[in-house]
Amino acid sequence: MAIFCALSLVATLATKWAQIAFLTFDAKDAVITVAAYIYGPTSGLVIAVLTSVIETLSFGGDTGWYGLLMNILSSVVFSFTASFIYKLKRDVNGALIGLFSAVIGTVGVMMLANMFITPLYFGLPVMAPYVMSLLPTLLLPFNLAKALMNAAIAMLLYRPVLVALSKAKLLGGRSVGFSFNKSTVIILSVGCAALVLAVVIMLTII
Repeated sequence: MAIFCALSLVATLATKWAQIAFLTFDAKDAVITVAAYIYGPTSGLVIAVLTSVIETLSFGGDTGWYGLLMNILSSVVFSFTASFIYKLKRDVNGALIGLFSAVIGTVGVMMLANMFITPLYFGLPVMAPYVMSLLPTLLLPFNLAKALMNAAIAMLLYRPVLVALSKAKLLGGRSVGFSFNKSTVIILSVGCAALVLAVVIMLTII
């Protein structure tokens, strides 16, 4: 798990992008989800919390407790939802259904968080009109684009990371090889499509 904590922090630094002060995109949720796919939902949850705490303490910016809470919510909901469903159905369909559910679940939870928590960051009452006006024009598309992009990256990274860990003998004796087949084509196609859609949505709010 320590490896994935480190990789999550690297992903945060390498892909960190902010539209405005309290909205930040990074790809750490994808890395956490890959870890959760390999080691289980509980491991993903632990990595999500540890990474968010370390990120906030090390280079969290000026968002403080707000940024920490929103980070934990986003990472935990996304990685746990995707990996829990994949644990129940360990095939391509399970992976895709898990990631699709993670996108929907994360967007839903973050919309609620933006309604009830974000106003406090601005010193406003819960469900303040100013923040509510941002939901359809900024907060919804931003969270949808972020979730889609993390889902796409997780799809594209999972198998190569699994094979690399197998070759490094870090899977507890499990041997995993790579084969280009129908499942690979489906994953690549859906992943690339999700990535393009995420970029298009992101461009509409820049």
